[in-house]
Amino acid sequence: MYMGNQREIIRRFLYENQAEMISLWKRIVDINSGTPNKRGTDEVCAVLAAEMKKSGIQVKIIEEEENGNTLVGTWNPGSTEKPVIFMGHMDTVFNEQTENGKFRIQNGKAYGHGVLDMKGGLVISIYVCRALQECGYCGRPVKFVFAGDEETAHSGGKTAETMENEIRGSCAAFNFETGDIQDGIVVGRLGAGVFTIETRGVAAHSGNNPADGKNALEAMARKIVELQNLNDIENGKLMNVAVIQAGEKTNIIPERCVAKGCFRFKTKEAYKELKQKILQICETVSVPGTQGVYISESKIECMEPSRENYRLFRLMESVAEETGYGPIHAKEVGGGSDSNIPASLGIPTVCGVGVRGEYNHTEREYAVVDSMAARCELIVNTILRLDELE
Repeated sequence: MYMGNQREIIRRFLYENQAEMISLWKRIVDINSGTPNKRGTDEVCAVLAAEMKKSGIQVKIIEEEENGNTLVGTWNPGSTEKPVIFMGHMDTVFNEQTENGKFRIQNGKAYGHGVLDMKGGLVISIYVCRALQECGYCGRPVKFVFAGDEETAHSGGKTAETMENEIRGSCAAFNFETGDIQDGIVVGRLGAGVFTIETRGVAAHSGNNPADGKNALEAMARKIVELQNLNDIENGKLMNVAVIQAGEKTNIIPERCVAKGCFRFKTKEAYKELKQKILQICETVSVPGTQGVYISESKIECMEPSRENYRLFRLMESVAEETGYGPIHAKEVGGGSDSNIPASLGIPTVCGVGVRGEYNHTEREYAVVDSMAARCELIVNTILRLDELE
């Protein structure tokens, strides 16, 4: 166990540095870092790298050709103990900066593009490390792994591979993603597969020789009905066919139709089951004379709500009660994140430990300002007790 006076040192340091934390928060929110904006995302990366260097954190920037760069930082690298991982992403879903996207505080709430998802969490992670330094902690190494292209699931880059290599062999992982307004800590996330399928038929004039035509759109419509019937919400199996393209003129029977959809899954076994059924539906002839083809798929692994994740959550829960933070609860959510990477390696992982707020990915996105220092304090005190996991 750690000494009680460390708590007071931590609390005093964090609350004395709140203005500084908010200043850094504003600085990075006011930089547009929508995923397609590599220049802006790399600028955020450079700002955070400079902040890390101020605190004696060794920095490594791994460059990507098209996507935002990856930032890796290590503090206390000389320790022989397994490191603790601080995860996050520097890109946002907002491709254009507007006045409404600038950082501002109103009635205790911070607004701006990415203020909640997840630039507030990035600031928290740096100040958690600084608070550990302030209270004299010299145990485990702390390793930061920040992606520049998370919002598009690292499509077209090598970030996911980089992150896995940097994270492997760690003792625990904290992902400073969007914090739940009701203080839920994420221990499980559904995985997702984004797929494209195509049906091919025969074009014909719909009035002169309709019998010669084989309607690819009709074939796809029948498949979509079957695909949507795969939904099993109670068991965490979700299907959503959302985009469809077919035909050019109303007097031509369409010979080609393309549909795009997303399926979500709670476990790796559920993924295999859903994928097999999708392929079966795709390959089964739904209209004579047509054929279905499974074109492509990109995949985000699930974060299974494992025993290891719950052990880390229970430790956090104990710390929250002990330090007066207040009650927290474990939750499982449908959206994906990079937490699947450490979780798939068997590393105890919790997600959603950033600033609390609501409405991420929308112009209404906000974060509770006071939750920044409070969440910092909770994570710092949890790290001081991490040896209890072993």
